[in-house]
Amino acid sequence: MASQVIVLLPAWAPSIERLFYLIAPFVLRRHVSLIVALAPGSHGLRFAAYQFGYYGEATDWCFFPIDLSLLLEGAIGERMECAVAG
Repeated sequence: MASQVIVLLPAWAPSIERLFYLIAPFVLRRHVSLIVALAPGSHGLRFAAYQFGYYGEATDWCFFPIDLSLLLEGAIGERMECAVAG
């Protein structure tokens, strides 16, 4: 319906962005095996949080250890793209 209003929530919290810029230079310059090893740990933390009932907007977008997996997966994808292209 045209009369319904949809509220779009932010994809990042400012605290997540600050931590990203603080952590990214140190993690993303490491060997890809470290990045691949860290990603499942972050996913495991997400699944454990969900198992204990912590799910929703706060855990999905505002808790950096859980969101770290998204950063790491992007880094892995970028490394794979460079390896294929180069």
